[in-house]
Amino acid sequence: MANIHLLRSVLAPESHQQLWTRPTGLLIPRSPTMTPISDAFYDGLGGWALEQPCIWRLSKQDMEFCGFIMPRGKEPTEKEKEDKQFDHINVLEFVAAILNIWIAVRYLMLQPIRNAHIIMNVLADNTSALSWMQHAARTKRPAVRNLARFLQALLTHCPLPIRLQGKHLLYRFLLAPSWGSVIEQAPPTPDRSKPCRVPRALLSQLARLLRSDANEEMSATAMMRLWTLELEFLPNGWRTSSLMTSLSGSSHPGKRFHS
Repeated sequence: MANIHLLRSVLAPESHQQLWTRPTGLLIPRSPTMTPISDAFYDGLGGWALEQPCIWRLSKQDMEFCGFIMPRGKEPTEKEKEDKQFDHINVLEFVAAILNIWIAVRYLMLQPIRNAHIIMNVLADNTSALSWMQHAARTKRPAVRNLARFLQALLTHCPLPIRLQGKHLLYRFLLAPSWGSVIEQAPPTPDRSKPCRVPRALLSQLARLLRSDANEEMSATAMMRLWTLELEFLPNGWRTSSLMTSLSGSSHPGKRFHS
């Protein structure tokens, strides 16, 4: 019923006609114009894209601060597994992919010249997350369906015409003590990479979707408001900083940014 309601909302007479039009170029198989890559640990999430200088990382404390339930240790205990008292790694991988898609699109929106035919090839090392990205009905979990429905609604009201596709990639970040060591592991051109901040409002909304049985508001107004959130970058001095977090608007101890 929630899917039908979402479909009905974009079929309503007041809906913008451009929601049902796309450039023909999006239907033609071609090389991707944007390749976002994301990864997730129980210690946090992170991601970047090969074609842009954005890179981000959220700590375990960031996730808990915004409402996610994380294992106490680096891996869940047997009791936590039995009681299901944590957000599964597959769910965290899906959240990381959604955040990475938003950051990639938001970066493209800031560019003076926009490519009208954006093919976004989302890479992740989790097949479940990639499957949920395109087929919400493949899971019986309402929380995951909420995330998939949210992503579809977000892309439906995206200001740029985009075709989304996913591909499995075997990759895993090594633990790193500073942003500089993270950059060395990531894109092939580390000098131009700069960490950006993840809006707390976006991350908190994803956490609410996992905690609530009710359907969150996914109207055009709500989705378009998310596309107006600011994409901020860390100040000078980030490369040697030990504050490996990208949460924007955070007020919990230890998460203030210093240049």
